[in-house]
Amino acid sequence: VQHHLPPNVLLMDAGTHRLPGLLGAVRLFHALPESLEERDFPPLSSMNHVRTNLPRPSNELLGREGDIEALSELLGLGVRVVSLTGAPGLGRSNLLRAFAWKVREAYRPDGGVWYVSAGRAGNATKFVARAGEALDHPLVLGKSTSHSVRQVGRALAARRRVRVLIDGFVNDRETIDVLATWLEQAPKARLVVVASSRLGLPGEVVYQLDPLPVEDHGPATALLRDRVKTLHGDVELDDEDVLALV
Repeated sequence: VQHHLPPNVLLMDAGTHRLPGLLGAVRLFHALPESLEERDFPPLSSMNHVRTNLPRPSNELLGREGDIEALSELLGLGVRVVSLTGAPGLGRSNLLRAFAWKVREAYRPDGGVWYVSAGRAGNATKFVARAGEALDHPLVLGKSTSHSVRQVGRALAARRRVRVLIDGFVNDRETIDVLATWLEQAPKARLVVVASSRLGLPGEVVYQLDPLPVEDHGPATALLRDRVKTLHGDVELDDEDVLALV
């Protein structure tokens, strides 16, 4: 369609939406004159317009109540960027989603809480596209990455007290610079990022997730029993089995 439009008309991808009278979701586009390229439009009033795109946590989070409270406190103190680090397999992604689910109502009146899955994005261009889609903010097609970065930044600024939770972030310089630009454009936005190490952003605090303590009948052993039961429903671990595994 874009190739058949006049040269002064832009096409913006508005994402998929559920509309009254139609089965399933359909992909919508904005067609607008080039003079309105820098204007930000409100989200479409469709059946799936909400102030969050959070996935409901699939598993109960065991033993991480203190970590959830710590993340809440950091954002409450005005920390702009929390980098959630730690060894792979500790459950950082699960913690991020559980934290987001807990605080979603608190930020609903403002900019909401939004979840961006950055895993395997590969580069800054794909990451920005995923962020735009997650935020339900259409990007002008055929434009440069820097243009899309600024467009998402303006959308974040318009939402003011918005919380963006980024999972599986890849620590490369170009993508980190994208976050720096957004923080500059949107001073009230707050980011929580699952990252492999410190990002080096202004106002950043690193929160390192530690392993759960191994103790009899503690959260670590309860988590192990729960995962074994999920994978092998007919297997029951006694205390000796658990201690042998850990």
